[in-house]
Amino acid sequence: MESVRNIRLFLKVLQAGSFSAAGRQSGLSPAAVSRSISMLESDLQAQLLYRTSRKLTLTEVGKTVAASARVIIDKMDELEAVVSEHQDAPRGLLHIHTRTSIGVNYLSSAMVAFQRKYPDIELKIWLTEEHQDLIENKIDVAIRLGNLDEPSLAVRRLWDASPRVIVASPDYLASHPPITEPNDLLDHNCLTYLDGRYDDGRALWKFRKSGQEDIEVLVSGSLQVNNTGILHCSVVNGLGLCLLPIWVYEADLASGKLVHVLQD
Repeated sequence: MESVRNIRLFLKVLQAGSFSAAGRQSGLSPAAVSRSISMLESDLQAQLLYRTSRKLTLTEVGKTVAASARVIIDKMDELEAVVSEHQDAPRGLLHIHTRTSIGVNYLSSAMVAFQRKYPDIELKIWLTEEHQDLIENKIDVAIRLGNLDEPSLAVRRLWDASPRVIVASPDYLASHPPITEPNDLLDHNCLTYLDGRYDDGRALWKFRKSGQEDIEVLVSGSLQVNNTGILHCSVVNGLGLCLLPIWVYEADLASGKLVHVLQD
C-alpha cells in the first residue's frame, strides 16, 4: 500500500534527519523520498515539513501526524506479523458445507489427513441435502454437485460429473422378472431420491442413447427419501433398484454386492 510506504518514509526522514540519509537507508534517491513526502502531504492536505537547504523541521500538524504515524506503523507491523504467521502455519476456523453423501463417502477420510497436516485449523462441517447460503451461514468452502448457479463465487472443479446408473443386488435380480429395457422397470420396486417433483412415490428416470431419442419412464416404489445413504443401504440389502451417481456404489459394484442394470 503506497500510503503506508509513504508514512514509513516520513518516519525514516525524521529519524535520519534528511531526505538524502533516509534515501540511503531505503535504497532510494533523495528526489524519490521527497516525492513520497509530497504525496503524503497531498493525501493529508497539510504541510508536514518546513524545508530549507540546511534542515527539515516539523510543522505543528507534522508533529501530530508523526505521533499518530508511529502508532499506525506499529499496528501495521503487528498485522503483517499475524498474516505472516497464518501463511506460515494456517490456523483458525474453516466452515465447510456439502451433501451428506459427499461427507460420508469422501470428506470423512480426507478430514483425518487434513487435520493431521493442519493441526491448528478447526473444522466445522455441515452436512445437508440442500444448498445453503454461503454468506448468510458464514460458510468458507462448499462442495457441490451439478451446475453452479451462483456465478459470483470462486469455483474449482474437483471432478467431472459422474454418470447416473441403475443398480440392484444379485438376490433382488434373481427373484424378480428380468430387465432388458427401460419399460421393464414399471414392474419393479424402484427406490427413488425425493427431489420435490413428485410426492407420491414416483420419479422420472431418463435414458439416453447416442443417436436415439431419450426414453422417460415414470417409476415408482416403496421408498422415496432425500438421502443417498439410506437409498444405498436399501439397495444393497435387496429392497429394489436405485438410480444414483456411480460414485455412490463404486465399491459395491467392484465387490459384486451390486449389479449394474441396463448398462447399454
